[in-house]
Amino acid sequence: MRKNSIDTPWQVAGYSTFGALILVLVTYFGYLCHFNLAAAGFLCLVVVVLLSSFGSMTSSAIHSIVAAASLDYFFAPPIHSLRVPAGVMPLGQS
Repeated sequence: MRKNSIDTPWQVAGYSTFGALILVLVTYFGYLCHFNLAAAGFLCLVVVVLLSSFGSMTSSAIHSIVAAASLDYFFAPPIHSLRVPAGVMPLGQS
C-alpha cells in the first residue's frame, strides 16, 4: 500500500480499466473451463485482492462490483441473467 499519495481521476480510471479487463479475462477463462460458482468466485476473489493492493479504494470498489456482476451473470442460476429467482430473498429483507 502506498502512503501519502493521492490518485488523480485518470489514475483511478486506468486502474479500474486494467482491473476490469483482467476480471473479464478470468471470468471468460472460468466460463470456458466450466467452473462452478465456488471455484469462479474464489478465482475472482484472488484477482480482486491482488488488484486492490495496487489501486485506490475507488478502483477496488469498481473491481468488486465488476466481479460480483460477472459471477452473477455467468455462474449463478439462472445463467446469462442478472435476475434474482422468485424464491430467493434479497439481502436486507426479512
